[in-house]
Amino acid sequence: HNERHKKNVWGCVSEMGDTATGSADENVTVEDQTAENIWNGLSTEQQKELASDSLCYIRNYPPDMLFQVSSMNPPCLGSDPKLCNPVRLYQYHLSDGMRLDFEWGCIAGVDVVNEADLTAMLKYPHNEVLDAECYAGRFADVFEKYCSKRGRLGCDIEGIITYYLDVGKSAGLAGQYLEDSESQDERRDVWGCALFDQNKEEKEAECYAKRYPKVIPKYCQDGDPAKCDLEELKKHNERHKKNVWGCVSEMGDTATGSADENVTVEDQTAENIWNGLSTEQQKELASDSLCYIRNYPPDMLFQVSSMNPPCLGSDPKLCNPVRLYQYHLSDGMRLDFEWGCIAGVDVVNEADLTAMLKYPHNEVLDAECYAGRFADVFEKYCSKRGRLGCDIEGIITYYLDVGKSAGLAGQYLEDSESQDERRDVWGCALFDQNKEEKEAECYAKRYPKVIPKYCQDGDPAKCDLEELKKHNERHKK
Repeated sequence: HNERHKKNVWGCVSEMGDTATGSADENVTVEDQTAENIWNGLSTEQQKELASDSLCYIRNYPPDMLFQVSSMNPPCLGSDPKLCNPVRLYQYHLSDGMRLDFEWGCIAGVDVVNEADLTAMLKYPHNEVLDAECYAGRFADVFEKYCSKRGRLGCDIEGIITYYLDVGKSAGLAGQYLEDSESQDERRDVWGCALFDQNKEEKEAECYAKRYPKVIPKYCQDGDPAKCDLEELKKHNERHKKNVWGCVSEMGDTATGSADENVTVEDQTAENIWNGLSTEQQKELASDSLCYIRNYPPDMLFQVSSMNPPCLGSDPKLCNPVRLYQYHLSDGMRLDFEWGCIAGVDVVNEADLTAMLKYPHNEVLDAECYAGRFADVFEKYCSKRGRLGCDIEGIITYYLDVGKSAGLAGQYLEDSESQDERRDVWGCALFDQNKEEKEAECYAKRYPKVIPKYCQDGDPAKCDLEELKKHNERHKK
């Protein structure tokens, strides 16, 4: 069985760090094997079981006992059991504990797990990621090494932990911060956000008010988000469970989002957010986006968060205004970037504004076109979604992670010699040498009501190009 499954690890020493719940038949990438990704891949029940077993394990073998032979990151970042990661604890047991005859987990009917400890253990893997990002954000050199060059992949969490354990814990006072603030302490031996800002709660409240501006008139003195009633904002956040507290947005909410709206994950796609805005809101967001990328060109917009990047390339014409604002909330604010245009100072070019207003719609069409060029991409992101259409964010992710570096590859859904096989080209750019005719055919297939009127013999490949252009001109959307 091991011979057939080459990626499985034989014996008692696991270098891959696979968990008890992993399938022997799964093919996993190195990226998938981070503690964070393993944890996120478990079901709620599996997470609870692993956390319970981990609590029993460190009750029997306290963190100070868990010295290691293997070279992976240790299971605990200190002697406090609250600093132990359940995934790495099990990895530790596989690679080192078993050879020391340690016993894994709880004995049924004997060991009782404290509910408060279990809750804390279940939260730890997520909090560890935030602490690592906070820690990296405090030191320019750490951020540059482990975050800024990874684009949409976010920070290298395991790398930051390694740095902290190898260098930071013994470094004491050192370093230079990304932000110039006297309230930030320079002690590299302090993990996470602990000293990131002495006025941490006030800063988080300010970020919350900026994210949900409807709260400002009611809870903030003089309409200033930096002068809000902290306790009132906390109560507001408590009432609106789906709102995101603090300066790191996992929801990707937009400037125009209402604090009182309950939204589904499906509603949170860039496409749906954009379509939910009024014409005036779209124009304001597009204008602010143009000013933003004028001040911070796409090449500067490296990311800590894991969402899709705001721009698909270095060309400002490939930037999505919704994702630009999401980027600003999740990453730009922590870098002290300023959002939007200065009234009376910044002037937006009308042609650029028109292009920016069209981009979200065009991005969807480009994603559909791109998926349509490759059978495997179409099968994965379009064919199984029925009336929902293609998974646009998924196609973008595929293009960025695989397509941009793939070059020549793939098999098309349609058999046509004029179709280029380059997966590194986004959208419809090389879809057909007779681009305009092909676009007209796609248009007719997308809006089949035009076929009887403008297409010969009811064939979408034989349409009157000029008439379809006029039809498109009349129907702006």
